[in-house]
Amino acid sequence: MTRWKAMTGGAMIAAMASVGGCTSTCIATPDKLAALHRGMSQTDAVSLMGCRGAPVLPVNPGDDVTSLEWQGPGLTAVTTQLDFQNDRLLYYVTKPMGGL
Repeated sequence: MTRWKAMTGGAMIAAMASVGGCTSTCIATPDKLAALHRGMSQTDAVSLMGCRGAPVLPVNPGDDVTSLEWQGPGLTAVTTQLDFQNDRLLYYVTKPMGGL
């Protein structure tokens, strides 16, 4: 019984480590933000960031601006939002999570 617990515990730790490894590439980092530039395509920006990010509801639904958000950089209570118009990066902003 003790051997079984050790085996399942080890498998659980390995599974958690692999999930953590996958998600850690999907955060904003200073290096990723430094590589962004105005006018780059949304596809290139998403590729650089490591995943699609979370869609952000538009402030003005009639706008042709698409916004995506990632956690980071650094603190867990910080997010980075990238805004695109006509598939091109306009700018990004880093702010406290839930902040204005």
